[in-house]
Amino acid sequence: MKKIVLIIPSIHVFEYWKKYIENFKKYNHSLERIKALVIDEEANKIREKNQELFSDIETEFWGKKEREKYFQDRFGQQWEKYEQLIPLRAHSETSFGLILAYEEEPNLVIMIDDDTHPSMDYDYLGLHEQVIENSISVDKAISTKNKWYNVLTNLELEMEGLFPRGYPYAQDTRENFGYYEEQIDGKIVLNQGLWINDPDLDAVTILLQGGLNGRPQSKSIRLKDQHTVVAKKTYLTVCTMNLAFSPEVIPAFYQLPMGPEEKIDRFDDIWSGLFLKKVCDHIGTYLAHGAPICVHEKTPRSVFKDIRAELPGIELGETLWKMVDSVEFIDTTDYCSAYQSLIEGLKQKLNYVQGTQQDYLQYMLTRMELWTKLFE
Repeated sequence: MKKIVLIIPSIHVFEYWKKYIENFKKYNHSLERIKALVIDEEANKIREKNQELFSDIETEFWGKKEREKYFQDRFGQQWEKYEQLIPLRAHSETSFGLILAYEEEPNLVIMIDDDTHPSMDYDYLGLHEQVIENSISVDKAISTKNKWYNVLTNLELEMEGLFPRGYPYAQDTRENFGYYEEQIDGKIVLNQGLWINDPDLDAVTILLQGGLNGRPQSKSIRLKDQHTVVAKKTYLTVCTMNLAFSPEVIPAFYQLPMGPEEKIDRFDDIWSGLFLKKVCDHIGTYLAHGAPICVHEKTPRSVFKDIRAELPGIELGETLWKMVDSVEFIDTTDYCSAYQSLIEGLKQKLNYVQGTQQDYLQYMLTRMELWTKLFE
């Protein structure tokens, strides 16, 4: 029986989980082949309620204490060295879920955010599986003149001309798209399901729309093309709220350490996706997006707080993607060694930035390097 592992970061009672179970049952998926890894903060009352909600499937809950014990059991006296890979009270705690998922050796890994629920018009598990198993009839990929593909062009929006969180602001990336199609010559290893209701926008865009509660005022209505593949040497933003991938990519998909302590936040999945896209281009595999759709009900919060968290990443992102784009790989054929080659290439380009930006990148690259030690 094919096994699916779900990684779910959650600090809230995940009431929407009932809708996921409803979707799985509607499309006749056996719950016995699903395992959930909930990465939480050990809040007793919240965990107790989530344990009740997840009683239909095999589930493990991993808070800070459980994670500490995991690293102690695996690495003995060196456990603290590896535990530092997982930041506290940050979305990139999902990296711990990736470690566990890799050990499970599933056929498919899916990341889900707790402010989403699946559209009942889509077979959530089935469509993700079809893409990763390469059983869909897609033989072409989209490339662009400006090296960036805007995933929001695949959604019907109340306000057109929007760009997702993490998309560069520079004029030459937002104009002269020049979309082209080319033949696919490799398999798809990651599928990003898109989102109706609240699209994934950065806080600056949300503020400009008047979304003081942190929620976009312009909603996404429906999906246009069910499956779209992005060509080599063309980048896209990758959001982990509805994301499926082959476990083979995990050594090159570290969710970058970000949060209040790092003074940079909200781009852990975006930059992790950027790095993975560069690695996949080298190896000859592809990233897709489209179906299955989830409904995103973003939790209200201060847009100004989000802006303060995002501004350092918005600024650094304008340079970082160019650093990544200019890296040349050594001859590697697996994800771990290709990721190591990317790390070495980025180390040689730290002079592209200065001051706190360079400090953060050095911090990030040190942990990326340590991440690869887990998989060597």
